[in-house]
Amino acid sequence: DDRTLFTIDKTQNDISQVGIVDDTYKILVNVQNYKPEELVIKTVNNTVKVEAKHEEKASNGHSYSTQSFNQSFTLPAGVDPETVSSALSKQGVLTISAPLPKVLKSSEVGRPIPIKHM
Repeated sequence: DDRTLFTIDKTQNDISQVGIVDDTYKILVNVQNYKPEELVIKTVNNTVKVEAKHEEKASNGHSYSTQSFNQSFTLPAGVDPETVSSALSKQGVLTISAPLPKVLKSSEVGRPIPIKHM
C-alpha cells in the first residue's frame, strides 16, 4: 500500500522515494496537495522531471498564494526514457515506472568472477 510510504516518519518530510520493484525502476512522489492538471511529468534525455504548481486566489480576490516544486530523477543506465509511465493514486501518490533492461536485471543477481592465480 503506497500510503504507508509517506506516513511512516512525518519528521523526515520526504516528498519522494526511489527504488526497484520486480524488475521495474519506480519513483514515488507525494503530490497530495496538487490536482492532476497541476502536474507535469516529462523525460529529458535520461532524466525524469516532475513539476507541480498550485495557485490559489485569496478570499479577498486581490492576492495569490502559489505552491510549487520541481524534482529531477536520473534514470539508471540502459533504461529507455520512452518506456517511462506514470499513475496517480487517490491518496495523492504519483508512481513513475520504467522497466529495467535485461542486462541490469541479470547483473542484480550477480555474476561470479573467477580468481586468476598468478
